Amino acid sequence: MATTNKYNALYGQTILDVSLQKFGSIESLFDLIADNGLNLNSNLQAGQMMTVNTTSKGDEKIKNFVNLNAIKYINGAIDTMPPLYGGDYNGDYNNDYY
Repeated sequence: MATTNKYNALYGQTILDVSLQKFGSIESLFDLIADNGLNLNSNLQAGQMMTVNTTSKGDEKIKNFVNLNAIKYINGAIDTMPPLYGGDYNGDYNNDYY
């Protein structure tokens, strides 16, 4: 008997990110897709409720490491890096105003 949990997608997460975060590998990617009526190109919305089959295979060591360290995979967000303002940003990244 399969047990399931609910998971709310985070802003910028892809279906691959959720698979890595919840299973520690992409082995269960297609189970995740089938359980949620998605496809490989589906854009997840922040807060989108997903069903996660907890009996799916995965890498337990990676899954435990991700959970213990509260790692969140977010590879779909375009604006994850802040822009650099001012200065010439040479090798030391200081504002070199003379």
